[in-house]
Amino acid sequence: MPSIVVEGDEDKMVYRWILEDLGMSSAFLQVCNGRDNLLKVFDRKKEFGHIPVLFIADKDTYVFTGVPEKYQEIVFTNGYSIENDLYYGRQIENLLSKKEDTSFRKALKNYIRYYGCMYERFSNKLEGEYSFRQHPNEILDDNQELNEGNVYHGFQEPTDKTKQYLSREYDVLLRGHSLFDLLVRFLSYSKRKPKHSKLSLCENCYRLCTSEPMKNITDKIKKFGQTNNSI
Repeated sequence: MPSIVVEGDEDKMVYRWILEDLGMSSAFLQVCNGRDNLLKVFDRKKEFGHIPVLFIADKDTYVFTGVPEKYQEIVFTNGYSIENDLYYGRQIENLLSKKEDTSFRKALKNYIRYYGCMYERFSNKLEGEYSFRQHPNEILDDNQELNEGNVYHGFQEPTDKTKQYLSREYDVLLRGHSLFDLLVRFLSYSKRKPKHSKLSLCENCYRLCTSEPMKNITDKIKKFGQTNNSI
């Protein structure tokens, strides 16, 4: 049967929402357990060329470098990941109170310092010395300051150019998981009512403030379904 190949179980949740809204069965979804595995399957697509397949993947670091020509047939997210496409437009930040928003901006500014450090190492091809995956709670203290000693492989202040670049389009360039982790930091603290989980924030983004990148992915899935008589 026609298949829609995606990266992982967390991505699968979002694509299930899309398929449900389009009236398509979630049986179309095939999970590859990671982008590297998805790309390996795509590289062997001639072996199953008789089966209609739509590949959807996170851009990951291609958001910085551009997508290689050989992967142009894959549907990539607009931002770093599908979570970025949910977050795009930043409307979900309207849930923050004025006080929470002030703290969030400070935390985001300092998280961008960490992220800029890693981006510059990535750009300089320092393999094994960068990680975009550190949780905000691991490197930010209670005053939203960057704990430089907890930064992977040590911290080096990024250039103003790098910080400005990441700040302008943080909803596209910063890892989406981390952006939602930052929001949850201020929308689920112990005394807050109501509290919001990462899952509930993702669903709110999808259902209440649908972004253009999410609409684009939905349109591509819809076209695939119509072409293969699945809608």
